Amino acid sequence: MGLAGVANPEGEFPPPPPPTSHEWWTPGKAFFKPKTMRILAAGVIGAALLVVSGLTLTTTVISLVVATPLLMIFSPVLVPGGLMMFFATTGFLFASVFAVAALSALSWIYEYATGRHPPGSDQLDYARTTMANKAKEMRERAKEYN
Repeated sequence: MGLAGVANPEGEFPPPPPPTSHEWWTPGKAFFKPKTMRILAAGVIGAALLVVSGLTLTTTVISLVVATPLLMIFSPVLVPGGLMMFFATTGFLFASVFAVAALSALSWIYEYATGRHPPGSDQLDYARTTMANKAKEMRERAKEYN
């Protein structure tokens, strides 16, 4: 009988020897099947996420328990201060947005006045010529009635 994995003179490989009863793992074969690995990985990841969410909930509850008395004591100061900060921030953001819009409009007008063609200038020229033509038509009709 030849060795397992070594070809005999005919070029055929003999079958591998059967595993003995004490072998629980065969070399070259996967210990776990892919489906088993997926289930195992999903279980480990799910357990880790469950632990993290539990820690987050516990931390949130403890923080609320500690902070509630402080918020009740300082609320006459904190609420008006918070409202003032909210309105100041909102006003600053609106002013910034309007400033950017004004600068964009001025930049567009400057490009249009200097002869460059900013986006939308063709539509403006078309509207201007259409209105001028209609005004000319109305003037001619008014002369016919006089």
